[in-house]
Amino acid sequence: MGDKVQSMDRLLTVLIEKGTVFVGRAAIVLVVFTLAWVLAGWAQRGILRAFGRANHVDATLVRRVVAGDATAFEQVMRLHNRRLFRLARATLRDDAEAEDALQEAYLAAHRALPAFRGDASLATWLSRLVSNECLDRLRKRARRDNIFPIGSLEAQNEPEV
Repeated sequence: MGDKVQSMDRLLTVLIEKGTVFVGRAAIVLVVFTLAWVLAGWAQRGILRAFGRANHVDATLVRRVVAGDATAFEQVMRLHNRRLFRLARATLRDDAEAEDALQEAYLAAHRALPAFRGDASLATWLSRLVSNECLDRLRKRARRDNIFPIGSLEAQNEPEV
């Protein structure tokens, strides 16, 4: 432990001498101890364990879905549906369009779940799928709004008799 403290002290000294760090050692120590105190409080209240359990539950559900268990995918949908719908509705600002986007994202998730690596949490991965689907819909809407009917352009170009 003493070696780590000395090497950290040497690193801070070098950084301060080069002008990289503008705060004193006391401020850095205060930040480190505050972070440790917060994490200890979370651990004591079980918040960190809840994160671990959620990831374990997600991993179990993903394995079951990949194995072909339809009820497992239903559980995935039930766990994440409310938050994902709020994301879609906030992005699209239309409840019906948000429901359609969420349904398409769920279909995409079901197809892509075997490729889920687990680098991010399942909730983050699903959120990204919903977000991408919503953004695609917004792009299509913008393109559709910029299209002029050909008949109206021809009518504008014809001289009046």
